[in-house]
Amino acid sequence: MKSIQHLEFSQSPIETVHRDAFDLIPSVKNISLTSTMLPGIPEAIFSLQALACLNMSDTNVPPGGEFDFWPGNRKRNSSAVQLITSGSNVTLLRDRDMCGFPNLHELHMDGCYLKILLGSPFICLKKLQLLSLQTNEIPALNEATLEGLTGLLRLNLTRNRLSLFDGKNILIPLVSLRVLDISFNSIRQLHVDKPLNSSLEVLFAQHNGIKKWTPPIFSGMTELKMLDLSHNDLAMLDNEMFRDLNGIQNVSLSFNPWDCYSCYLNNLHNFLDNHQVQCAECVACKVPEEQQGYHVRSVASREECGPRDYYRVYAVPGILCIMCAAMLVYGVYKSRWYLMYVSLYLKVGIKGYRRQMNAGNYAWDAFVSYHVSNSDWVHDVLLQKLESPPLKFRLCVAERDFIPGIPITENIWRAIAHSRVSLFVLSPAFCRSRWCMFEVSLAQHQMSDSERSDGLVFVKKEHVHEYDMSNMLLFLTKSRTYIEVPTSIATERRNNLFWLQLQAALQR
Repeated sequence: MKSIQHLEFSQSPIETVHRDAFDLIPSVKNISLTSTMLPGIPEAIFSLQALACLNMSDTNVPPGGEFDFWPGNRKRNSSAVQLITSGSNVTLLRDRDMCGFPNLHELHMDGCYLKILLGSPFICLKKLQLLSLQTNEIPALNEATLEGLTGLLRLNLTRNRLSLFDGKNILIPLVSLRVLDISFNSIRQLHVDKPLNSSLEVLFAQHNGIKKWTPPIFSGMTELKMLDLSHNDLAMLDNEMFRDLNGIQNVSLSFNPWDCYSCYLNNLHNFLDNHQVQCAECVACKVPEEQQGYHVRSVASREECGPRDYYRVYAVPGILCIMCAAMLVYGVYKSRWYLMYVSLYLKVGIKGYRRQMNAGNYAWDAFVSYHVSNSDWVHDVLLQKLESPPLKFRLCVAERDFIPGIPITENIWRAIAHSRVSLFVLSPAFCRSRWCMFEVSLAQHQMSDSERSDGLVFVKKEHVHEYDMSNMLLFLTKSRTYIEVPTSIATERRNNLFWLQLQAALQR
C-alpha cells in the first residue's frame, strides 16, 4: 500500500473523503477524483507531501453548493504542482482561495462557470507558470485579481465575457508572462494608461470586436513577436496604429472589414509588404461595395489620398492668419486715440450718473488747490470749462469759497472734507509752497480717515522735476496716474482727451 503512486476514482459517487483516508499511502503522486460528488478539495489531500497532480474535473457539486478550495481544518499546504478543476461548478473565487496550493505550476479551471473573482485569489501562487481560465463567464479583471502571479508564463482567458483589455490590470502584475490568449471575448477597446515594458511574446486577440485602439500599446511590448488580430472589426490602420504595429514580426490581420476607400489604405499596403503576415490573401476589402471581397493588395489608393501638399494645407492659411493679425494690430494702433476716447466717454457717462445720484452727500465735487502763479489759468480756463454747461461741476476755490474771519487751516479742512475729491494743480511753485504742501498732507489724512483710495487728483500744469517734490508728493504722484495739461500747440483731439480724462477723474 505504501508504494502506491497513482489513485483513480473517476466517475465514482464519492460524496466525502475522511481526513485520514490517505495516511496508509503517503507516497501517492497522482490522484484522479473526476466526476465525483465531492463539495470541494478533500482535507485528506493536504497530508500527502509527495502529491504532484490532483485532478478534480467535472465534479458534480451538490445543488446550491460551491466548490471549496480551503477546508477549514487543513494542517499544512498541499505539495501539488498541478491542479485540475475543469468542468466543476466553481462560480466564485474568494480572496486567497488558492493559498493552500503554493507549489502549483499549473492550474486548469476551464469551463467552471466562473463569474466572480473577489480580492486576490491567486496571490500565494508565486510558482505558477500556467493558468487556464478558458470557457468561463468572467466579465472583467481588476488590479488585484492577478496579483501575486509573478512567475506566470502563460495565461488563457479565451471564451469569457471580457469587454475591455486593460494593460494595467493584466500585464503589469504579470512580469514574467510570455503568452496571453484573450480570443473569443467581446473586447471592443484596448486600453493602456502608459507604455508597457512587458515581457509578452505572443498575444492572441482574435474573434473580438476590436475596431481601433489608442497607441502606444503594442510598441511598448518590446518582446512581442506574434500578434493575432484576425476576425475583429478593424477597418483601417491610421498612422499611429501603423507605427504601433511596426516592430512586430508576425501579425495576423485576416478577416477584418477593411475599408479600401480610406486614405489609410497605403498604411495597410506598406504593412503587408514589409511584415510577415499570416494568410495575407485573407486581408480583403469590405467597403466600398463594388470592391467587396477584393484582396487589399489588388486595390490602389485613391489619387486624392496622395502625399499632402503641406504648403497649401499649412503655409498658406498660416500666412493669411498672420496678415489678418497684423492688419488688426495696425488698425488698433491707428485708432488707439479714438478707442481711448470712446472708453473714457462711456466711463464718464456712467460716473456722471452716479455723481448726480450722490450729489447730496458733498457740498462740492472738488476742492481745487493751486499756487497763485497759476491763478489766471485756473479761473479763466479750468473753472470756466468745468463749471459751465454741460459739465456743471461744483468747485471750491480759496478766493471765492473760503469763509472770511475763520482760521485758514479750518477753511482748508472744511473744503477738503466737504468735497468729493481734491484737485491739485502741480507746478514747481506749488511744490515749493508750504501752504500747498499742507493742503496735500491734509487731503491725504482726510482720505485715510474716510477709507477712500481715489480722493486725490493731480494735474501737471508745468513740468516738475522729482527733486522739487517732497517725499510724500513724489510717492502720491508715482502711485497714481496724473493728468498732463496739453501745451498751447496741442491738437484739438489732445485737448478733448484732456478734458475727458479730467471729467472722468472728478466723477469718482
